[in-house]
Order: sequence, then C-alpha cells, then structure tokens
Amino acid sequence: MTESEKDRAFEDYKHELNKRLEDHKHTLVCGIEAQKTRNERYMAILRALLEYAQIAIRTVILVNGAGVTAVMTLLGIKQANFPVNHVVLGVAAGIFALGVSCGVAASMFAYLSQYQILRIMRDTGGDMPIGIRWERTAGMISVILGLAAFLIAVVVAIIAFLPGHSEPAPLT
Repeated sequence: MTESEKDRAFEDYKHELNKRLEDHKHTLVCGIEAQKTRNERYMAILRALLEYAQIAIRTVILVNGAGVTAVMTLLGIKQANFPVNHVVLGVAAGIFALGVSCGVAASMFAYLSQYQILRIMRDTGGDMPIGIRWERTAGMISVILGLAAFLIAVVVAIIAFLPGHSEPAPLT
C-alpha cells in the first residue's frame, strides 16, 4: 500500500467516523427534544391540576368565611320586626367556622402532598410518582367536608329565620 493510499484510507475512515458522530448527535438531539416536549406537556397538566386544587381550597375558605361574616352580622342586628333565633344562627356560624377549618386543613394536606412528591422525586432522580398518596386523599376529603359544612350551615341559617323558630321565651 502506497503512502497516498494510506492517506486516502485514513481520510475515508475519518469521514466515516464523522458521519457516525453526526448521526449519533442527531439521534441524541431528537431524543432530547422528544423528552423535552413530553416534560413540557406533563408540566402543563400538573400546573393545571395544581391550579384547580388551589381554586377548590380557596373556594371552601371563601364561602365559609363569607357565611360566618354574614351570620355574625345578622347576630348583631337588634330589630323587633326581624325575628331570628340567635341560638340556631350561632350554630350556623359554628358550622361555617368548621368549613373554614376544613379548608385550612385541605391546604395543609396539599402542602404535605407536594412536599412528599418533591422528596420522592429527589430520591428517585426526578421521576414523578404516579398514584394517590394519603395526603391528597385527606385534602380532597377536607374540601368535600368544607363544602358540605357550607351547605348544612346555609340550611341551618335559613331555619333560624323561619316562623315558629324565633327566640324562645325566657324562663321565669
């Protein structure tokens, strides 16, 4: 083999290696882009889920807090032509307050759930765990209980205004 043939063979070998390297880089870039797209879609869904959960928790706290405020306002009214059973209205205020505490508990459970998910992701190298943890279930139950407390308190507050349920006569 002559020197020029060796140089030619070496150049062909370098060219083949460069071609393989470019093909490998192209394969890696395509894989990385596909993974990036998948991660972006996953994060968009996760953000939407978290936003819906935050809205639900805020709603429970807001409606029950507004209910407590309305009942406390009605308890302060001192009009003779506005008969109301203050005891029943006080019970409604307590049920509204229970609903607010359910909303606060739901936000604590949501924090614990997110903390545990991040801890698991850190320990497993970034993989998001799939499934429902007990904190998430407890948070959902707290939201449902908070909304149920709101509905029950509204019914109890309405009962306080019904005729025949006015303030009982004082004992003599």
